[in-house]
Amino acid sequence: NLVRATPEHFRTIEGRQMLTLGGPPLPVASLAETLGLPTQAREGGKVPVLIVAAAEKRMAFIIDEFLTEQEIVIKGLGARIRRLAHISGATILPSGKIALVLNAANLIRTAQARAPVLAAPAPQGETRREGEGGKKRILIAEDSVTTRTLEKSILEAAGYDVTVAVDGADAWQTLQEHGTDLLVSDVDMPRMDGFALAEAVRQSKRFQDLPIVLVTSRQSEQDKARGIEVEADAYLVKSAFDQKNLLEAIAQLI
Repeated sequence: NLVRATPEHFRTIEGRQMLTLGGPPLPVASLAETLGLPTQAREGGKVPVLIVAAAEKRMAFIIDEFLTEQEIVIKGLGARIRRLAHISGATILPSGKIALVLNAANLIRTAQARAPVLAAPAPQGETRREGEGGKKRILIAEDSVTTRTLEKSILEAAGYDVTVAVDGADAWQTLQEHGTDLLVSDVDMPRMDGFALAEAVRQSKRFQDLPIVLVTSRQSEQDKARGIEVEADAYLVKSAFDQKNLLEAIAQLI
């Protein structure tokens, strides 16, 4: 199944890039990287994505180009070639050329083991204003003093200009007054929770394209689906919190 996805169809959930095109989110991997091949740089536009299913598992592979679709007869290979994990056989194309056939189940297993976090292509023409000294500005909305202080120190150590807010309502007011390049928000907060804050941002003409990272203790599939519904760009669970995942998610977005 081939689809052409735009940057808006990619979301980061628990540190993993996911494709959201209706139905459950699918984990994303680069086919070239999975095969150990060089990857092509992409900027904006639609990305060809191949949905692969095997052994009750599904994965979205970003591919370089889609050429054609056809029925084939797969021929077995010799013992030496059979040792290649990702090759299940070969076929002869109408042109007379021989093409190798990939093993879908092994591709999925390899991609899951690598667990890459892939950057979705940035929308064309997108620019973000930088703070003082050229630093990107991040607004943290978090009612826990401990978590707020921890996140602030992590992001400042990474070179970001950080402002904090004690809940969603405070963050919304701060956003109106000062703006920001990216919002990091908890979900469970008084006055305005993270989902409501994300909805307000997306409904705002001024901030509708602002990157949003939700960092929350909520880890049910229903809550993750809600995060996608409010168009958060990343959804990270506190119980599995790793500052590397947070920094990687932010680096992809600004």
